[in-house]
Amino acid sequence: MSTPHDQAPVRAERIDTASGHAIGRLTLDHPSTLNALTPAIVAALDTALRAWAADPSVVAVWLDSSSEKAFSAGANLQAMYRALRTDDTAARDRAALEFFAPEYRLDHFIHHYPKPVVAWMHGIVMGGGVGLACGASHRVVTETTKFAMPEIAIGLFPDVGGSWFLQRMPARIGRYLALTGARLGPADTIALGMADLPIPHARKQAVLDAMAATRWDGDAARDRVRLDGILDGASDWAGLAAPDFMAHQSAVAAIAHTASPVEFYAALEKAAAADPWFEPHRQALAHGSPASAGLSWALLERLHGASLADVLRLELAAAMGCSADGDFAEGIRALIVDKDKSPKWRWKDLADVGEAEVAMLLAPRWSGPHPLADLVG
Repeated sequence: MSTPHDQAPVRAERIDTASGHAIGRLTLDHPSTLNALTPAIVAALDTALRAWAADPSVVAVWLDSSSEKAFSAGANLQAMYRALRTDDTAARDRAALEFFAPEYRLDHFIHHYPKPVVAWMHGIVMGGGVGLACGASHRVVTETTKFAMPEIAIGLFPDVGGSWFLQRMPARIGRYLALTGARLGPADTIALGMADLPIPHARKQAVLDAMAATRWDGDAARDRVRLDGILDGASDWAGLAAPDFMAHQSAVAAIAHTASPVEFYAALEKAAAADPWFEPHRQALAHGSPASAGLSWALLERLHGASLADVLRLELAAAMGCSADGDFAEGIRALIVDKDKSPKWRWKDLADVGEAEVAMLLAPRWSGPHPLADLVG
């Protein structure tokens, strides 16, 4: 039995369990936009999650999507583009702060959530969708999962903690993903630590039914073990398609271990000439924002070993810099608004983005304490 609450475009409900506890279920429900996140969606998720964190009757949270195509394809950038077209610098800064800070705060909260969280990562999981899912305690992929951080195409960078989780991938592969926006299938997503186990999408309702039939006791550690058992029992490793990206791991790592974005591109270009598998990645970097490449590179270097909170604080400065002085508005225009796919980037070449340009994009654009100063860990 479940009791729905009116929370469009996010459906929130409590699923009753055999022990008298409840599972809090949050369903992204805007399939026409592939669940692209808006400030309203972020606020709805944050409100429900904070209420359930404080409610002793709720023992776990389930986060999924009503779409067969996507968990979430990122952020809805149409309104952001309109806000960034003004010549009023203060207005651009305010729009960027109001857009990014609540999302980063929500992502941090999910990473530190006091109860188990299941993220059902069916279909496309990109950008802001990655931010929601990657902090969950139990991250499930299905046969259609497509994971990517393709922000270089829109003049941004892998934010929502990307500078934290990408640097934790082996052999600097996170650097490769940041500069190329390469897509991962379900097996690769697990292999690189961005998901925990595969479950066929057809078993989704059976998993929810099993959670409802379970006798929970409200102790987060013990309930996490119970949840482990339910998900493990539904998983299907044998049916998982073989990894594609990791089959090229050695060559990818060699490219990622170059000394600069310019050298990275030269190595990628050479790899693409020998193996067509690399060509889409070469094209993505060649057509992407040089500022995004330089900024992504610098963030991964600078934030090595930093806490998630510190990463999100610097990423907020970077996101505001991209919005005010970088390529973000132009990237949205070219890819999403006009759809001409011919962006006119502020810097034309990877070699044009040096320390001074990165420093400009990272300069704080607010007065007083950092807007995320209270985040810990």
